[in-house]
Amino acid sequence: MPTATILDNNAQVDPRTNPREFCISAKDAVVTKLTVEGCDAVVYVWEAIRFSLGVEKKVLLGKGFAGKSNKHRFFHNFPSEAYRSEFIAKFFEAEAKTAAYKAEMKAKDDAEKASMNAASDYPVGSVVYTSGGYDQTNVQFYEVVGHYGRIGVILVEVNSTLTDKPSSSMSGYVLPVKAAEGAPQIKARMVAGKRISIPGAYHVGSLHDGTPRYCSWYA
Repeated sequence: MPTATILDNNAQVDPRTNPREFCISAKDAVVTKLTVEGCDAVVYVWEAIRFSLGVEKKVLLGKGFAGKSNKHRFFHNFPSEAYRSEFIAKFFEAEAKTAAYKAEMKAKDDAEKASMNAASDYPVGSVVYTSGGYDQTNVQFYEVVGHYGRIGVILVEVNSTLTDKPSSSMSGYVLPVKAAEGAPQIKARMVAGKRISIPGAYHVGSLHDGTPRYCSWYA
């Protein structure tokens, strides 16, 4: 059940600090602010008088917002109080589910970040690779030569060599070559999925399991 708060019509609303209520434009109307626990959505409801062909008519209005956005999610003229109440209830229900899902995903993300440890997830000597491309598959290998902080890895880019694993024309399977001593080092960090975000790389890196990786090229 939404919590209802009647707004003070005499209050001066500052558009810089409260743009939502400033944009209601409900002069001389009693505006009620509706909220529900566990949801960041808010709905404003009020009545207004409209004239059509000289006939006075009362209309039921509702304007809903969600999240941090000051752009309304809906602004409707409702045919009846029952319909307005039902619409708003469904709006709050949907927003509450969205808020719960976001909270769940954030909790999982926070737990994953807390479990990350570069030294154990990517020990020195392990290999990171990226794979991808447009109309061809490019593979690049990196060797882990050190760590910094809890989720930082120090990489050096290494070459690859074709294996004799059968493949079609202009494609093959590659394995990394041991890093050359004194090769330039690259600082990178672990990201979601315990993958590696490598500066300048087109794709995030993954831990190489030692199996040949598919690649392709043009003549």
